[in-house]
Amino acid sequence: MHRPHLRRRLAAGALALSTAVATLALTPSAAEAVVLPNGFKSVGYLPSWSGSVNSIQYGRLTHVNYAFVLPNGDGSLRAVENPGKLSSLVSLGHAANVKVSIAIGGWNDGDDSAFEALAANSGARGAFVNNVVAFVNQYNLDGVDIDWEYPDPGASASNYTLLMQQLGSALHSRGKLLTAAVVAEGYYVNGVPRPSSARSTG
Repeated sequence: MHRPHLRRRLAAGALALSTAVATLALTPSAAEAVVLPNGFKSVGYLPSWSGSVNSIQYGRLTHVNYAFVLPNGDGSLRAVENPGKLSSLVSLGHAANVKVSIAIGGWNDGDDSAFEALAANSGARGAFVNNVVAFVNQYNLDGVDIDWEYPDPGASASNYTLLMQQLGSALHSRGKLLTAAVVAEGYYVNGVPRPSSARSTG
């Protein structure tokens, strides 16, 4: 399903948080979330299809993302896999002061047509934002990690920006997080526009 890409992304550490990534493993810890220097975050991903919420070292993480929920082109969301596992993750994570988000997207066999369709349509963007906010509220999540693989440079990149601005406004006004997993090199790097101050001047 999404397994090869998840391993690749964790290995590459290609997270919008641009922080340390901790792998999920071994034994549980009742300790509070780790505090890292310079505001760094330690982020793990728990796949819906494998792994146990009881095997996570919560004391080594600041954030954990549950992977994945897939979008539809009309802005609706497909059903989450193993919803009981997600609920348990939220309970255990919050007990250890670890923030829990839902990762939306993933490799999905290279099919990003749903993201392309919903981001290009204002009505679908609005529906997506509303559905995501409802999902976050339903599961008492701390935020959302968007993993669109991948917006193309050009119109797709502009639509990505519109989608993230709208989603960010809705989530931030509710005190929720919005992060994104993005590529750091290659053709698709320009599919996620950067502020002009972040662009190389030559």
